[in-house]
Amino acid sequence: MNHTTLEKIEALLDGEVKIPASSEDAIACVNAICSESADRGDQLFQRIILSGLPSWDRLKVSSIDRQIDVALHCALHDEVYPERGSNQSVYCDFTRRQAIKRAMGIQLLRAVLPFTNGQIAALVFSSAKRSDPDYGVPAATILRAAERHCNGKAPEETVALALQFLKFRIEHLEAQLWPSKRKEQIKDRVEAILSTNFEDATPAMPSGQWANSIDGWLGRLTEKQYANWMALLIFAASAGEKTRPTQKWLNDAKSLISEIGTPAVTKQLKTWLSATIPDPHEADASLNVLKGMIFAGAVLCPEEIAPDIGRFAEVCFKKVPHVGARSVKLGNACITALSLINDLDAAIPELVRLKTRIRYSSVLTLVDRRLGELADKAGVSVADVEEGVLSDFGFGPDGVQQIELGDATATTVLEDNSAKLTWIGVDGKPRKLPPASVKREFAKGLKAVKEKVRNVNIALGVQATRLEVSWIDGRTWPIDTWRQRYVEHNLRRHTSRTLIWRIEANNGPVDVMVADGGLVDLNGNIVKPQIGATVRLWHPLNTTPEEVFAWRRRIIDAGITQPIKQAYREVYVLTDAERATQTYSNRFAAHILRQHQFRALCQARGWHYELQGPWDNFNLPCRRIPERDMGVEFHVDFVDNQEISDAYVPLHVATDRVRFHQGSAQIRLEEVPAIVFSELMRDVDLFVSVTSVANDPEWTDGGPDGRFGGYWQDYAFGDLGQTAQTRRELLVDLVPKLSIADRLKIEGNFLEVKGKRLAYRIHIGSGNIQIMPDNRYLCVIRGRTAKGLANVKLPFAGDSLLSMILSKAFMLARDDKITDRTILSQLGFENG
Repeated sequence: MNHTTLEKIEALLDGEVKIPASSEDAIACVNAICSESADRGDQLFQRIILSGLPSWDRLKVSSIDRQIDVALHCALHDEVYPERGSNQSVYCDFTRRQAIKRAMGIQLLRAVLPFTNGQIAALVFSSAKRSDPDYGVPAATILRAAERHCNGKAPEETVALALQFLKFRIEHLEAQLWPSKRKEQIKDRVEAILSTNFEDATPAMPSGQWANSIDGWLGRLTEKQYANWMALLIFAASAGEKTRPTQKWLNDAKSLISEIGTPAVTKQLKTWLSATIPDPHEADASLNVLKGMIFAGAVLCPEEIAPDIGRFAEVCFKKVPHVGARSVKLGNACITALSLINDLDAAIPELVRLKTRIRYSSVLTLVDRRLGELADKAGVSVADVEEGVLSDFGFGPDGVQQIELGDATATTVLEDNSAKLTWIGVDGKPRKLPPASVKREFAKGLKAVKEKVRNVNIALGVQATRLEVSWIDGRTWPIDTWRQRYVEHNLRRHTSRTLIWRIEANNGPVDVMVADGGLVDLNGNIVKPQIGATVRLWHPLNTTPEEVFAWRRRIIDAGITQPIKQAYREVYVLTDAERATQTYSNRFAAHILRQHQFRALCQARGWHYELQGPWDNFNLPCRRIPERDMGVEFHVDFVDNQEISDAYVPLHVATDRVRFHQGSAQIRLEEVPAIVFSELMRDVDLFVSVTSVANDPEWTDGGPDGRFGGYWQDYAFGDLGQTAQTRRELLVDLVPKLSIADRLKIEGNFLEVKGKRLAYRIHIGSGNIQIMPDNRYLCVIRGRTAKGLANVKLPFAGDSLLSMILSKAFMLARDDKITDRTILSQLGFENG
């Protein structure tokens, strides 16, 4: 087809195809569903779920003509893009309506509705006219409706012309928008409809690199084995476009597997999963076969196949630079297959583990959804599901594990809430690194040991995060459950002994720590809980300041490192200004943050946020709290200062208000539970204190055009936030115990350091340094840990800025030993 023919077809279709106008009823239906979705508390970033919305449920049982009318409105008429300069709420409303119309159109077009030739032609033609045929209702969904309409017969002339027009547009005019794999899929489906053979064609094994890789194996099979395997593989390929197999599909797969034998299919699938590495640069239709086989893994031996499916999911979601995940399609299939496995003891540990290994927010949402389904199936909460499956990784009560590799012994010890690996050589002496003989002769064993230590540390980190979340969720444990999961669990027991717990019973609450003799209170008395008591993690808001300080002294004196900041945890209470604004807080407004680092920290803390820019991806950092039926939003907007990444994403965002909500209704701050308010405001403080440009030495000039010079100076050396105030309180306790204590002094917002040459002060909030007495700025880029800091025992993990401040203090106290020429030149000692 040449361009002249294309123009003729387009002109003919413009005259022949009538795009029906939207009815008032269809518009009202979309309006109602958008309103009900907002009232339910749905967020823009979530997958649109229509079921349960009253207007949608009524539409599904209404007349066929009404369903067709709404389907055409959703598929043919896009929302009007907001005018330039519109505020963020307008963009959010536009995005919500467009997403809901897309979801409605997809579901209605999947139904068997009696569209006319003209309506099908309009749908195909409208899709072809878009600059991106997958914007709105995707072309694949419209083609599915066309296939059903034609029902194996030649399409009517106008429909055929519209299909030819779509094929040409995708193949030529819009090629740059489409990956080759998608273009081929659409083109093949159009050609199948035009040739009327899409229904009668004999199923065949899709061709591709993966199919070629198994040709040798297929060639070694007997005639009967070959026939049985080909039947299974061709059937598996039928799941290529499915997001989730039906129960009937799984039953059919099980029947085909039985012809071969479950052990044989399990073994072969394990082989394929371990040998396959999807290439995101090359389209391979035959990977649909592997996707179907992964789905079929749900009916194989669970304890054997689940770990392999989990490991393959990691491979699929491994990020390729400048491309993305290796294969989201296969990775999602793995997560779905794990959720379909009936043996929860085999499936849940893999899903929980994947939550710690994958960083894509959309994938984590899918994992959470699947875990929720399994929790519902088991009749427990997701938290119970995740807590109940943690392995002890083979550790005993002493927290020590030894593995012999040749003449050397790898010793892993649980210490300070992490697993530390050391070695004992053939001479019986301890050493930090493995002997050369182990590296040479036991490479696989060495890799396994290191991987196990890494997995243990990941698991411990997840446990620490889950404990912090327990404050927000209001989680408690029956005393016996808590003993089993924490005090007696060979991995968690070492964590549980570093934390403070609150025992609640009829005779009142008591705060305790776990010791060798049992549970002891602040005065060292043994506590024996009542039968039926419950346990929660102690929080400073639950007690008096005097008791908080007493617990801090006990933690410091005992040399305990807590996995989370508990005894020294910051607390955030309502201010008079927040009582005045009632529904929002400006406490953390007017800061400039590094956007990419901010997004990463949001994800690490359980918030959802996508990068913003001068396109239509306006969104708010937010966190849902389903257990309390509420959420929180932190308003930010990108800074248009011409500083962008290689992908044209603005590097910075400016902060605004924080607000809490239930559904679409704002909550008065006084109505938010005190601990929830404190914990979520602590998150926001963390975002600001860690990602603020005031921590960046390159912003001393105020950034582009010096626009933010005042902000940098005020934050870098100004008043302390709550996190910094807590850091200051800890330094008051720590400084007297340091070897350089005689050279340190805490004065106001600074840690003052008396060096051998000059005097300095380090800002406790930002870590920035000034040279006294004229307060000249000293730029020091953090390097390795200063000598002397390695022996300092901090009472909690996770405050990297505190470690940096102490590291700088040790370096500056011995400024006569500094050899770095950049630092020496700033000090005025260029010649040493």
